Amino acid sequence: MSKWYEVTVQATKVVVVEIADDSDYDPEEEAADVAKDEVFLWHRGDVETFVRLLETPAKVKAAKGDADEVCPLPKPRC
Repeated sequence: MSKWYEVTVQATKVVVVEIADDSDYDPEEEAADVAKDEVFLWHRGDVETFVRLLETPAKVKAAKGDADEVCPLPKPRC
């Protein structure tokens, strides 16, 4: 038996990025890409979460429809 929970994760991190003057790309776009990679691959900033138990199949279905990501139980290995 298992239960489903809806978890809202909110994170804030400020990244200061140095971009070379002779960059082949738009410097603001490159800085944003570097910062996003840093946040999502190496996140060390403060994280807040709000967890809510989804008590009915209807609430699970609605939450899955609104979610950015759904994480079911991993399938057992044989």
